[in-house]
Amino acid sequence: MNLASWLQTIQALHPVEIDLGLDRVRRVADSLGLSRPAPIVITVAGTNGKGSCVALLQQVLLAAGYRTGAYTSPHIHCYNERLQLDGMMVSDAQLCTSFAAVEAARQAVSLTYFEFGTLSALYLMEQAKPDVAILEVGLGGRLDAVNIIDADVCVISQIGVDHTDWLGPDRESIGREKAGIFRSAVPVVCGEPEPPVSLLEHALQLHAPIHLLGRDYGFDSGSDNHWSWWGQERDGASAALARLPATILATDHAATVIQVLKLLPLDISLAALELGISTARLAGRFELLNSDKNRQMVLLDVAHNPSAAERLALGLLRYRQEHPGTDKIAAVLAIMADKDVEGFCQALASEVNIWYIAQVDQPRAMQAQKLAELLDSMGLTRFPTVFADPADAYRTALETSHPRDLILVTGSFFTVAAVRGYLTGLGTGS
Repeated sequence: MNLASWLQTIQALHPVEIDLGLDRVRRVADSLGLSRPAPIVITVAGTNGKGSCVALLQQVLLAAGYRTGAYTSPHIHCYNERLQLDGMMVSDAQLCTSFAAVEAARQAVSLTYFEFGTLSALYLMEQAKPDVAILEVGLGGRLDAVNIIDADVCVISQIGVDHTDWLGPDRESIGREKAGIFRSAVPVVCGEPEPPVSLLEHALQLHAPIHLLGRDYGFDSGSDNHWSWWGQERDGASAALARLPATILATDHAATVIQVLKLLPLDISLAALELGISTARLAGRFELLNSDKNRQMVLLDVAHNPSAAERLALGLLRYRQEHPGTDKIAAVLAIMADKDVEGFCQALASEVNIWYIAQVDQPRAMQAQKLAELLDSMGLTRFPTVFADPADAYRTALETSHPRDLILVTGSFFTVAAVRGYLTGLGTGS
């Protein structure tokens, strides 16, 4: 089968999309003979910022001469994005080979789409023999398929309220699930200063030393787009780095990544660190592109929950300050109905001037008309028409906006994929 056929097959294999648990994945992993994908494993969990941390880790490690494997989800344009070996997406042929291996090994065991893909990624990583494997948790942590692998450092990027149907209704319950990636005496790096108590308690129970942003490591903004980092070495000694280069991705994520690398037995020069931080990119994370008309700026961001929207709002405020000629911000929005949609919109309300409402072709998508009615009830200004597709909403936003306006595209990976595919010709993902 070709890759498209394989993806259709594994999509239909399991009766439900999400079925958290490790027993089935472990059984197939044992049948495949999987052990560890690399001598050093970094597992990254969190509500927001996981992908940025993975991208930064990978780029720094490559700059330092290490071979890497990086597994992330979801993808934006093509499934191959989910696994990179030495910074390059795996090929269709590699994926088909690994899917066939998983299929042969699973026998009667039913796997979800994500579980099947995770086993495929681990299989390909183990064959490629990277020096460092970076594994991004898909959902939660404790019962996520990635958690069959023991990490050498565990990363919690940031914790917000999302996926409450599976992880619980508040930060304490969600933190408890994410702390499930912790291992006895294995260090944890947490990218926020006040994580849920449940997370801290679980680290204490496991005697896992935890490094908190703002307490054990951090960063200070400087002049000329430079910043400085402070934190700890593996032996607990204090460490500091001055005049680090600006990063396209968030500085707090870069600071977290530096602390992670400082805790590992790796030789990373300052030059490699600077190169990796300054060159790391990630599609759909505060990504600025030129439009196809009047070189108008378009900002793509996959934020889809209130905490991510709050971070995005701060970025928009900073954009206005750095580009004082900006007239207004026009947002193209399509979002899933199971999200805190009102909280998401409220977090962006102070920065967005007009909303162009659309929906994506997904079962969980919020209907455009219902989304428009919600914005009306919140008193938020929107374009009179709603759109069946984000690309249509984007084209109208482009035609009805001033060249000095910023067009924001946000709400989900699907929303960003639709517009980014239109802008770049890469398609909308599958």
